Amino acid sequence: MEGNLLLELTLIFALAGLGGLLATRAGLPAVVGELLAGVIAGPHALGLVRTSEPTRALAEVGVVFLLFEAGLAQDARVLVAAGKEAALVALGGVIASFLGGLALGAALGGIGEGLFLGAALVATSVGVTARVLQQRRAEASRVGRVVLGAAILDDILGLLLLALVTGAVSGATSVVKLGLLILDVLALLGATLIFLLRPGRRLPARVMEGAPHGAGPFVVAAAIGLALSLLTQSLGLAPVVGAFFAGLILAEAGEGFGLKEKVEPLVSFLAPFFFFSVGAEADPGALTSWAGLGLALLLTALAVAGKVIGSLPAASTGGLKAALAVGWGMVPRGEVGLVVASAGMSAGVFQGTLYSAVISMVALTTILAPPLFARALNRAEG
Repeated sequence: MEGNLLLELTLIFALAGLGGLLATRAGLPAVVGELLAGVIAGPHALGLVRTSEPTRALAEVGVVFLLFEAGLAQDARVLVAAGKEAALVALGGVIASFLGGLALGAALGGIGEGLFLGAALVATSVGVTARVLQQRRAEASRVGRVVLGAAILDDILGLLLLALVTGAVSGATSVVKLGLLILDVLALLGATLIFLLRPGRRLPARVMEGAPHGAGPFVVAAAIGLALSLLTQSLGLAPVVGAFFAGLILAEAGEGFGLKEKVEPLVSFLAPFFFFSVGAEADPGALTSWAGLGLALLLTALAVAGKVIGSLPAASTGGLKAALAVGWGMVPRGEVGLVVASAGMSAGVFQGTLYSAVISMVALTTILAPPLFARALNRAEG
């Protein structure tokens, strides 16, 4: 059993690594290659790997630390610099995308499907967008500030929405239970804001300063991340929500301890297991029918339209070209979209064709958006 498990882990890590390498060589995010490696090598295609329970548990730990790292990478100063315009873009994109997914789910016959489809369409991949801006040296441009600020807000709103959707679908259907769930989310958000403002934001640094030198600050930070993940899970929320907010709380203090740099190797090892496992659950055969392919393309069209519509407030000051550049910058769903897809599958809402269509939407938006965003930036700057 032990040998089989080690063989399984070795195969997954090697195949995911090869997929990520080929994707980066092709100018795509590594996550696309890791995801496709799972699809191709998984039980629904070549059948080279069948993920076991220990591997899925490792994947769950991987996504917790992935979102913890994502929280550490956020910068409240970017949000402040982007201001009202980024907030309008984020809120507009969230509302338009969620309503589109909700309507499609209702048409397919289920409110649960609609809620999770809406949540899957909401989030923007900050990493993919930031990479394009970095390559173009446009992070400090007006479009760059708005896109980064709105993408960070999208992640926060998307994870909060995931928490509410998961709670509602898993049984918080009464008004009282749903109200308590909303209060839990607001309490979590309020506690996070306290730690992001003075003097609360000094506390995490003081806690880590009291830890022994070397790995001490990392151990303390990881313990905080796991504890908040456990807390949110006990409240009926997704564990990744707690991990993300733990990263937000520790982001500024972590800069002095090189916390993000210490977390990155752990995420580099664990995250491929999550992405591969997500891909392995997808059945590419479900998309060979016209109905499956049509659903995937419709979801992708909704994903693009929701973010472009949400970017229109940017046209009020920057013009239509700038608005379209912002919109394309918000299109890639990336990691957070996969997190929602995985949560939907665990809740028994995404299955078969629908799950495969959601995975296809995440992959297509992640692949298509970077070159189109770069082209739109050229037009906006020209």
